Amino acid sequence: MPLRRNAFLPCLFLLVIYALPGLSAGASPAPDDLTQLDATMSPRLEAGVKFMLDGYYEKAIAIFSQLEKEYPESPVGLLRRAETLWWKILKLDGDFNRLHEMDVLKSNTPPFEKEFNAAVEKAIRLSEALVKKYKTHPQAYFSLGIAYGLKSQMEGGKDNTIAAAKSAKKMKQNLDKCLSLDPNFADAFLEAGLYNYHMGSLPPVQNMAKFMIGLPSGDKKKGIELVKMAAAQDGLQGAEAKFYLAAIYSGPEIKKYQEAIALITDLRRQFPNNPIFHLLLGHLYEKQGKWETAKSLYWDIIRTGQGRHENYDESIVREAHAGMSRGPESGD
Repeated sequence: MPLRRNAFLPCLFLLVIYALPGLSAGASPAPDDLTQLDATMSPRLEAGVKFMLDGYYEKAIAIFSQLEKEYPESPVGLLRRAETLWWKILKLDGDFNRLHEMDVLKSNTPPFEKEFNAAVEKAIRLSEALVKKYKTHPQAYFSLGIAYGLKSQMEGGKDNTIAAAKSAKKMKQNLDKCLSLDPNFADAFLEAGLYNYHMGSLPPVQNMAKFMIGLPSGDKKKGIELVKMAAAQDGLQGAEAKFYLAAIYSGPEIKKYQEAIALITDLRRQFPNNPIFHLLLGHLYEKQGKWETAKSLYWDIIRTGQGRHENYDESIVREAHAGMSRGPESGD
């Protein structure tokens, strides 16, 4: 029996604003540089993440690319740019019918893959340098864990289970080190929660494969609680966790569709120009059997695309048309 796509994938978008500080070009940064963003960098980071979450990917990439140039010792610009590229990939190639599996791709050769991989590999190198320099600093291990999480995300999305598992293992090791150094390092709660949830949800045959690869075990219940804790954070820090908590609630075992709808509705209210949230609401109402509500959302997406909204491109409109073709003629 083949392993399910993304079986070992913790699935990250990594929207924690204060997680990865910038390091001044040419400087020898003190440890405090790893726990607090430079005052000149923080406003641009927040602006870039807002653009990313609201679907304006090119604007976000421009900000993060500039930060890469200004702070060449820091992985933050690279990791943020890789995150944004993943949103672009998901928009063009994501399988939205499988929200509960999180970040599943339709193709083994997704667009922007080379650019994404190059950014992640460089971020890994820079993060490894931070770990070597600051061996007892949790921030350095968090950075490296996030970089390996992104690498696992791409491999899992393409159904490369073994490669995804190897990177997920390195992610877990670095996040564990981060939390061992600082158990209250809240930025790591979401990633730790998702890992626990996924590892604790594996069926027996996949548990055997997990054992052979040497992946640490997980606790499904603990994982959900950690994700809920992360989702309770205010502002942008809680946005990513809400997305994944909604994905968990939409799964075939839990089926808390109304709770998932409430979470995605909140994200759509915060980021009204991101068509992914708009589309996911339609899929969630489908799962509830509320076809008229789902089709109303799909029609709204199609009309927005016809109105030439820059974020509602052909890929999103095509998904909405596919949604219109599913289900009974009427329903609610």
